[in-house]
Amino acid sequence: MSTEQDTPAVSGCTYCGNAYGPSDVACPSCGFPTPYASVKATVDARRARLRTRVVAGVAAVAVVGGSAFLLLRGGAETPPATTTPAGEAPVEGPRRLVPSWEVALDSPVLGELAVDDAVVLSLDSGDLVSVDAAGEQTWSRAQPVAPVEDVDAGGEVLVSAADGPGISANTLADGEELWQYPDITYVGVAASGFVVDVEAEGGPFGVLDARSGVPTWKVPDVDAYAVAGAMAYVLRGPELTALSADDGSELWTSDVGAGPEATLVANLGLVAVVKGSEVVALDPLNGTERWTARAPGAAVEVLSDALVVVTSERATPPTAIAYDAMGERGELPVEAGLTTELVPFTVDGEAYALDPVSGTVLDEDLTVRATYDGTVTPADDGVYVVTGGVVSHYPLGASTPDAEAEVPGAERAVVLADGFAVVAGDTVTGFL
Repeated sequence: MSTEQDTPAVSGCTYCGNAYGPSDVACPSCGFPTPYASVKATVDARRARLRTRVVAGVAAVAVVGGSAFLLLRGGAETPPATTTPAGEAPVEGPRRLVPSWEVALDSPVLGELAVDDAVVLSLDSGDLVSVDAAGEQTWSRAQPVAPVEDVDAGGEVLVSAADGPGISANTLADGEELWQYPDITYVGVAASGFVVDVEAEGGPFGVLDARSGVPTWKVPDVDAYAVAGAMAYVLRGPELTALSADDGSELWTSDVGAGPEATLVANLGLVAVVKGSEVVALDPLNGTERWTARAPGAAVEVLSDALVVVTSERATPPTAIAYDAMGERGELPVEAGLTTELVPFTVDGEAYALDPVSGTVLDEDLTVRATYDGTVTPADDGVYVVTGGVVSHYPLGASTPDAEAEVPGAERAVVLADGFAVVAGDTVTGFL
């Protein structure tokens, strides 16, 4: 038997016919890609998904495929906390995560907002505090007592708002207060600024410039409104008007026969008018009617950019039906009451919705992916669940967590660009 190594296989280029080796990604003669080029690209992409961060040269967390966690120490993998006797199968279980930093504040956290690897915290004392990826406080500013809500489309201005009237804006860089209005209600973010409403019947609706607080446009005498992407919709009497969210220019108007008690819901595929027990869906491009539905005590919510959910509060048994632009798609499971306050989110580019009351996660095919018990926070690679002082990471659809961390008094998780933070009263703990 020969002990010599086999000679590497040689193939011929499909373009010029000359030979290339088994590890060549391009023909040495003409440079034409070989079949190995696509294989190598796939392997490299998989390797790139393994991201390792070392914190102060002591401990780190590596994210494999965006979901499974490895604990590292000094750049090397830490052995498992428990060992398995020879001949026995290893015991599977979630990996234990260790904190990278902890910040003790002088007041309980009222609200929080993740911006890349930083987290901005609004405190019950009336302070607004920014904490960076290393757990250092980069700035602190006094502001009205209201939770921080969002950042403008340019990523430079923070907005804080109460449940009712009251809105203020601060710069993300250093927390400088830019403006505040005690009588204006925050609605959302548009490309041109912050969408706002006046908490009064028939009050104006429009957009404020993020830095100056000056209205870029507004519409008086609005009964109801909704915003989706680059579109804004307002009901004034029986008429529904579609506006450009950028400058407020009118795109179309449709008579939907709505009264002052009507409400609106919109996504990228349709705008729905709820009037009593009737729901009318219109095409967002031209205002033509798409479909109608009747449901006693109807409530309509956004499930995704394509679907809305119509629930019937007085039907027996309760119903929850999803619709897209063309009509009914199917019925959602209703277990402990109606599906309410759905939170749309995406994982790996796929659309899902979370019911924060039951912890149920649904996809666009109306499939129940999982039900979680605790405070659930969606992430790009699954969900974080906080319950009983333990924060658990679940890959979406998994029945058991792949990573856990103990944080006494944990209330909720905040997803950062590379890791997460946990709020527990007046303390915030970061995991990278």
